Amino acid sequence: LLLALKVRHPGRVVLLRGNHELREVNSRDGFLFECMHRFESREAGITAWKIFNEVFNYLPLAAVINNVILCLHGGIGSTL
Repeated sequence: LLLALKVRHPGRVVLLRGNHELREVNSRDGFLFECMHRFESREAGITAWKIFNEVFNYLPLAAVINNVILCLHGGIGSTL
């Protein structure tokens, strides 16, 4: 839903990258497992997980609102 909103309203919706959008974190914390079980096959789930992580790689780490408010996640991993 959030990606659809971003596509529909690119100037009004901003998605930021946090620690759960790191491949290492989301594979360890259940996102890979969830993808493998929600898709029609294990292989399709792994493929979807890889595609999601490619999309996550394009998310910005921070944003500024009205040149006043800095928005960022407090849990960026040590590999970034």
